[in-house]
Amino acid sequence: MVSYPEATCAALRKQFGFYFGDVNLVRDAFMKDRIAEDREGFVPIKVFFTFKRVKEILAANPQDEAAVAAALASSPDLVVDTTRFMVRRKAPLPESVPVDNETVYAKPIAPDATLEEIETFFESFGKVRAVWRRHMQAPAGAAAPATVKPSVFIVFDSLAAVEKAVTGTHSFRGAPLEIMTKRDYLAKKGKAEGTATAAAGGRAGGAAASGKPMSPPMPRGSSVRVTGVGKITDLKAVRSLWEPTLAPKIRYVILGGPKVGDAPAEDDGATVIFHDAATRDAMVADLTEKGTTLAGTVPLVRNLTEAEDAAATQAAEKEIEDRSAAKDAAGGTGHRGGRGGRGGRGGRGGRGRGFGEKRPRD
Repeated sequence: MVSYPEATCAALRKQFGFYFGDVNLVRDAFMKDRIAEDREGFVPIKVFFTFKRVKEILAANPQDEAAVAAALASSPDLVVDTTRFMVRRKAPLPESVPVDNETVYAKPIAPDATLEEIETFFESFGKVRAVWRRHMQAPAGAAAPATVKPSVFIVFDSLAAVEKAVTGTHSFRGAPLEIMTKRDYLAKKGKAEGTATAAAGGRAGGAAASGKPMSPPMPRGSSVRVTGVGKITDLKAVRSLWEPTLAPKIRYVILGGPKVGDAPAEDDGATVIFHDAATRDAMVADLTEKGTTLAGTVPLVRNLTEAEDAAATQAAEKEIEDRSAAKDAAGGTGHRGGRGGRGGRGGRGGRGRGFGEKRPRD
């Protein structure tokens, strides 16, 4: 049987405790969906092998379900099913968690600083429940730390810790820090963001809200890749990155990456097409400024290259045409065409899904 060093076991207990913790679950739709799939709230351990942090922790060890189950067995916050190799949180999730009130924004934080280094620094103010690194739009091929913003959101476990953090002067790696509550930060950014979002929404959101049909061609130069969160199998997870009122601003979603030329398509993350470039920029700004997470991680978002954008929009248009043709061939009897493989509606077994597209009822 595979066994892990105690340091690795401790790191796994801490990371899984975070995934199932109040602060993460209050905002992580992917985890909440997986928990809801089991009557008792268990999630298969193998699901976590796609998570970035678990991959990092197990980098020098095999991904073994039994070994992870053994490592988690002594966690005071988790319940482990060693027969089915599944895990769940021990306590029920509270109805509300005051995350924003107990969160601070801080900069500059060196992009190459580790989560452990950041957490250790802010523990001087009080118990840290979460560290949210923030990413920026980046060109194709860019990697951390070039894609990491020099700022973080820190979630404490008390208002007293927040007050201590925002009071006085503090330095990180010798650089004076600007620390403010998350609410103050969002209020400061709100006016500029609101103007940009309203302008984008007025151009792009109106058609979707009015119910007018959205027809091909897909908008060019309005797409992004969402990565860094492993493989996404449900479109709801992608949509959950934004508030429900912003969903109409998404034109189309393809799970995975676009296929460019002879290269195989990337299977992780998702490709999101917005109504236009201004809407894309406003939606990405909303995502990065709020520090929204998926599978316990702040996703990395970048604009598609010209070749990727062309491949993504063409794939979306083809999927729509294929669905329409399949429904016509079925005589409007409710046959769900194009459900398998890379096409389909992107739900159970599908890969892509348009929002606001006019199509027959099914």
